[in-house]
Amino acid sequence: MFSIFSNIYFAKRSSSPKSFVNEFIKDYYKWNETALKNQNTTQNSSNVIDEAKQNYSKKIVEKYCYEGFKGEPISFSNDSAHHPKKEVITSENVQGDEAIVMTKMNKMNDFEVDYEYRLIRKNKRWYLSAVDYVDGNCKWPCL
Repeated sequence: MFSIFSNIYFAKRSSSPKSFVNEFIKDYYKWNETALKNQNTTQNSSNVIDEAKQNYSKKIVEKYCYEGFKGEPISFSNDSAHHPKKEVITSENVQGDEAIVMTKMNKMNDFEVDYEYRLIRKNKRWYLSAVDYVDGNCKWPCL
């Protein structure tokens, strides 16, 4: 679990939904790379999955989501779902204590992926309530 000091520091650094989403993208990418590295160096795949789940819970869910958040099953790969050098914010819409941030990411073979980040503000701090993969009019949860 993160200390109160790291959460206060993080909350100050991520005062806007855009900066919050950028921090999430960086941390998600780091988590994905760590999971891949562990997969390549560990022979017991159930240990790799268990460790990836624990790290995801600590480094992603506890840091970016409100208490009690229940997300989707984890997934990591060579082509990370989020990458700080490939995913760019295309729009930000803030309405009171709710925000939507849209991003676009170039993946392998010039495949473009759109994501919709939905955030809520509680006690002067932003939290992710959802991240969806967007394809036309369809959305698939991926947080």
